[in-house]
Amino acid sequence: MEFLIIAVLLFGYTVYYYLQMKNIEIKSRNSMVRRILLIVIGLVFFYLAIVMMEDRPTLVVIGILLILIAFQSEGISKDKVIKFGILDGEFVEYKNVLIHKDDKGCSLEFVSPSRRVDTTLYFDQSPEVLEEFLKRNARKKIQYRYALDTDNSKKK
Repeated sequence: MEFLIIAVLLFGYTVYYYLQMKNIEIKSRNSMVRRILLIVIGLVFFYLAIVMMEDRPTLVVIGILLILIAFQSEGISKDKVIKFGILDGEFVEYKNVLIHKDDKGCSLEFVSPSRRVDTTLYFDQSPEVLEEFLKRNARKKIQYRYALDTDNSKKK
């Protein structure tokens, strides 16, 4: 019975997350390797569910969840960070936003004093575009900082 309750809650959260994905205005980069790996692992769980007699429903649910996570999108909307595993990603929850430049675009690191782990998303857009988007849409004043470029010492 506990398994059924957990499965319903996990699928409920997955449906909630997919509804939140419709609000994404700037999508982050997705790793194709990660996506393929999640699909393969999900299929392995399906195979194990066919081969094993015990824990069959558990293996099927885990396989379905892994495949659903493989097709997720992450990004930012007008008022929040949308990422799998974050229930309340409102901009007001974050104190700072660190902008890291890289070769393919940039990454945003959302720093929150109330959470143990900071949230990081990787984007193809330039840092200036994302900074302007956040300044225009954040209801609360968030501190924006560009992270120090550590690769400058190697190029000299």
